[in-house]
Amino acid sequence: MLIPAQPQYAWQEPPPSLERRIGEMVADAACLLTQALLEYRDGELHPATKMLGGYLIASLYELRQYTAGYLPFDEVARHYGKLVLRERHDDVSDAALDELVSWPLDILAKVVRSQLH
Repeated sequence: MLIPAQPQYAWQEPPPSLERRIGEMVADAACLLTQALLEYRDGELHPATKMLGGYLIASLYELRQYTAGYLPFDEVARHYGKLVLRERHDDVSDAALDELVSWPLDILAKVVRSQLH
């Protein structure tokens, strides 16, 4: 028995790839860290910013664990994170994108190291 394929409508888009989702999360974390730095500079880091930052880093950690042995997580996170940031902010230099993506990935690396001990 043949099962008909689901129709694909013009307004429907396929779900993002896992790599793309990792990049979006890295970009979100980089933007949030920028916001946190601005809040800190102005004298107060808002609790909601701090909580969301923790959530994003924890989510990245879970994705890293989920893809272990399957995907070169750090390379994918850096590549797709920069790609997503470039789409959102096309006027930012490559050097700045490297720096922005490094912030959440450096925090994630510290979390990973702390779990090994």
